[in-house]
Amino acid sequence: MSWTDDVRIIGGRTATFTGATSQSAGVSGLALDTTKSFSIAAWTRLTDLTTTSTLLAKDAASGQSSPFRLRARPLASGGNAWCLSMVAAATATSGTEVCSTVANTANQWVHVAAGFDRAEGRIKVWVNGLETSAAFTAPITNGRGIVVGQGVDAVAGPGDRLRGNVADLQVFDRLLVAEDFTGHTAGATLDGDVDVPGILDPIEVGWWTFSRGFNCRDETNQATCLASADDPFGRQLRTTLGTEIKTGGHDGRAMFLDDLLVDGEAPNSKPEYGQSQRNTGTADVPAWAYAPVLRTDQSFSVSAWVNPDDFGTGAHTIVSQDGPDRTPFGLSLRPATVAGVTADRWTFSMVPSSGTGGDVVISAEPVDYEDTAVWTHVVGVYDAVRKEARLYVNGVPEKPLTKNFPVWQASGPLTVGGALFSGVRTDRWRGGIDDVHAYQGALSDLQVRDLFQSELRIAVS
Repeated sequence: MSWTDDVRIIGGRTATFTGATSQSAGVSGLALDTTKSFSIAAWTRLTDLTTTSTLLAKDAASGQSSPFRLRARPLASGGNAWCLSMVAAATATSGTEVCSTVANTANQWVHVAAGFDRAEGRIKVWVNGLETSAAFTAPITNGRGIVVGQGVDAVAGPGDRLRGNVADLQVFDRLLVAEDFTGHTAGATLDGDVDVPGILDPIEVGWWTFSRGFNCRDETNQATCLASADDPFGRQLRTTLGTEIKTGGHDGRAMFLDDLLVDGEAPNSKPEYGQSQRNTGTADVPAWAYAPVLRTDQSFSVSAWVNPDDFGTGAHTIVSQDGPDRTPFGLSLRPATVAGVTADRWTFSMVPSSGTGGDVVISAEPVDYEDTAVWTHVVGVYDAVRKEARLYVNGVPEKPLTKNFPVWQASGPLTVGGALFSGVRTDRWRGGIDDVHAYQGALSDLQVRDLFQSELRIAVS
């Protein structure tokens, strides 16, 4: 086993398994009693679907089988799926098995969980929260620990080694329930006085409220021309000449972009935007370098509050992320035609790594410019599991676009206030941008609505 950077989230590390005999890993000090109710869970990404890959199993002595094995394997009916098997005797080479109805896709992160329900006498497997179960009433256990990356067969010995990545492994001495996956919001239950996140919740990997930022009057002054992030990853946005961070935003300070230098001193010929950086040095001696925020080849979400100042002059992008010569997605304002009516509309675009074209989710209603003081909440979501691109305006979902998008990883920085195409900075935003969020994972309709309402309440208060 080895540790690999930036595979599940940028700035994080995941365990990597290649199927080699030396690459399993034991969980120290955990002798799970598998005759009682238990559950196991992890995020995982398979790199090979042609062979059986064990995620987690209970170890066993020579000549015995693992009491349980959670593994992905090719099915006789075709495809590859996650399966939980449990044996009724230590020397048994087969047992009762239940397999998920969700087909696996190579190189795609999914959440896998499995468990035994002693009270009901059933074994269960969940993939992205979707449950499949089968009857089983004769569990066994042993004094051995848990092994990640391989199972044990009474005849063949250790094998079915994992080929892929593992993150956020969890073991429970109880059966998982639906709320473990979804979480609950305050007041949803009698004792629910606080929000409790679910296992499947997207991870917030970037958040800029612009409460800690400076106007950019001189790009050579590294102590200004920046906005610090409000998330645990410690990133910042490096802003360009003329970018202003000041009061007047959705709920306080915000980033404002126009064609003028700071305070309207003079015309500004350079595009104004901000790009993500991470500290590759230390806290005492920082060394800031441009770096991505999102894995754009996996599920992700971006959101922002915006107040446009430029109407009817083409495309204006709020958030994107740079690739070598283009951005793989763009949350934007642009002219678009719906039901024969061309007007400025909110859009979320998915762009291929080469060639022309792309796929765009478009808001049904045009942008209302009647009240120029109004801020609008816009969210774009790419859901790799559902193969959907989704757009939300003020918490309300637009009609999603469903297809096999040609997604790809953009290794450049997250860009706030513009996009990149054919190596040229384009689609400049003019106006205000506030409360920018980036999530690794697909926000649900409910989560988007909750985000909108929570930030709306903050602004009102």
